[in-house]
Amino acid sequence: MLMVALFAGSCTKAPLGSPSVRILGKWKKVKFATDDNANGLLDSWEFRNANSAVVNTLDFNKDSTGLETSTGSPDLPFTWYINAEQTLKIEYNTGDAFFYKIIRLDGGKLHITAKTQIGLAGYYYDAQ
Repeated sequence: MLMVALFAGSCTKAPLGSPSVRILGKWKKVKFATDDNANGLLDSWEFRNANSAVVNTLDFNKDSTGLETSTGSPDLPFTWYINAEQTLKIEYNTGDAFFYKIIRLDGGKLHITAKTQIGLAGYYYDAQ
């Protein structure tokens, strides 16, 4: 029994809850990245800190609604969904829909990427 207890205690625990539960709440954008050299990757030099004068947040609610806010811009209501492939879909009330690959969603961090017309983009949020 002692060996079982020691082995079980050494296992790494997975974050509690599904991505649809862990994403709930408010997230503040702290960094972003763009694939400036078009190599299909986000290289370390392509990361930028978010402008401290512009606060951009995403707020995800249990009922699959949400709100994007940004300093100096109108609030943007949206609906959201996460599928089994860890793709986050955000559809704004304007009809615009965006698909993001969830790279990280744990430890108070949300990292998502999207393929855009000008290449790969990354968005990095901290839980509020």
